[in-house]
Amino acid sequence: MSVLTQFLNLFKAEPIVDGNAVFNITTMLNENWDKVDHAVKTLDGDIKEMASSTTYLQEEEPIAVNPSTVWYSVGSETNFNLGGVAIYNAKTSETPPE
Repeated sequence: MSVLTQFLNLFKAEPIVDGNAVFNITTMLNENWDKVDHAVKTLDGDIKEMASSTTYLQEEEPIAVNPSTVWYSVGSETNFNLGGVAIYNAKTSETPPE
């Protein structure tokens, strides 16, 4: 008897029981790929939504700031550069630089 995986409910044939059954492409492959595709699409949307709610970049001086606000000035010298992220003239402040 075939089983479904616990997390994505993908079809898994049992070799001993289903070994002589006809290979059904729709059930054994296509439906599984549709489930994987749907799960990844949902996860991608969730990640994009989370990133957009936690990261906000703008060129204008920020109005509502807090201790985790990062404000940058275009054309400044680099003070920090790591992993493809560069922060220019970095300062710790609760208000934007003057």
